[in-house]
Amino acid sequence: MLKLKYSNIRNGEICFMRSKTVRTSKIEKETCAVPTPVLKIHDEVKDYEQLVKEQAEKIEKERLGTEQN
Repeated sequence: MLKLKYSNIRNGEICFMRSKTVRTSKIEKETCAVPTPVLKIHDEVKDYEQLVKEQAEKIEKERLGTEQN
C-alpha cells in the first residue's frame, strides 16, 4: 500500500520513490506506473463509499431532528 499525493501524478503516470530505495541506494531512482483500470475502479469505489457515508450521516441527522420535535 502506498500513501501518495496528487503531486505524485505526472503526465498520467504515478511516480514515487520507494522508501527502501531511498535508504539503501546512492542513486535516486523514481518508480513510475501507468494507472490500470483496477486502480481507477478502486478510486471510484472510494468515492462511492464516501458518498454513501455522507448520505447516511445526512439521514441520521434528519432522523434525530424529527425525533426531537
